[in-house]
Amino acid sequence: MKKGKKNIGNYHLHTYEWSDGRDKAEEMVKEAIKAGLTEIGFTDHFSTEKVGKSVNEGMIPDYIQMIKKLNEKYSDKIRILAGLEIDTTPFNPHMASLPFKELNKLDYVLFEYVEDYSLRGCTLDELLQIRKSLKCDVGLAHPNIKLNFSHFDPKQLASLLKKNNIFLDTFSGDRGDEFFCGLLIDEDNFRDDMETFLDELKKAGVEFAPSTDSHTFKDLGKAAIAEKLIEKHRLALKSFKQK
Repeated sequence: MKKGKKNIGNYHLHTYEWSDGRDKAEEMVKEAIKAGLTEIGFTDHFSTEKVGKSVNEGMIPDYIQMIKKLNEKYSDKIRILAGLEIDTTPFNPHMASLPFKELNKLDYVLFEYVEDYSLRGCTLDELLQIRKSLKCDVGLAHPNIKLNFSHFDPKQLASLLKKNNIFLDTFSGDRGDEFFCGLLIDEDNFRDDMETFLDELKKAGVEFAPSTDSHTFKDLGKAAIAEKLIEKHRLALKSFKQK
C-alpha cells in the first residue's frame, strides 16, 4: 500500500474457509482492492454453535498464517488484519475459558451481543474483566446503543469504553446508516435521545471502526458510507497497529 494514501477500511468480514462467509478470503481481498479499500480485517467467528463452522483454539495459528500470506501477496495494494468475532452468548461453550495466549496473537477481537439480555450475552462489566487479559485491540461487534446500552448514563458509558480502550464496530447497512450503533435514523436525525450518547462518545474520544459485517464480497465497499458518517459527526476513526 502506498504511503500517504488515505485509509478506507472495512473491519468486519467473514470467509467461506473459516466460518459462515460465502466467498473465499482471497476473493474478498481482490474485491476489496477493486472497491478502493486500502485496509480490511477478517473477523471470522470463534468457537460458536450458532453457525455451521467456526475457528477453534487450535485453528488460530493457521488462520493467522493464512492472513499473513495474503498480506505478503497484496502488500502493495492493501493491508489485511487478523481478527475474530467472539460470541458472548451460551452458543459459545468456551466463553468462560477463552484462549488468551492465542487471541493475543491477533490484531483485534470483536465481542458480539454484549448487554444483549434477549440472547443472554455477557454484560459490559464481564467484558471489562476479560479485557484485562487481552493485549490486542478489542471492539464491540455491531453494538446497538439504543437497544442494549440505553440504561447506561451516556457519560459513564463513554468513559468506560475509552478507559478500557474498546472501540465500536460501526456497521453500515443497506440504507447506509440504519445500524450506525443504533444511534442514527439517517445522516441528520437521531433515534429518540441518542444524540447525547453520540456527543459523549465524541467527547471521550471513543473510536469507531467502519464495517459491513460482510459474508460476501458484494457489499465490501459500503463501509465507506460508515466512514463518511464517522467523519461527518467528527468522531474518532479507529486506527489499527498491525503486529
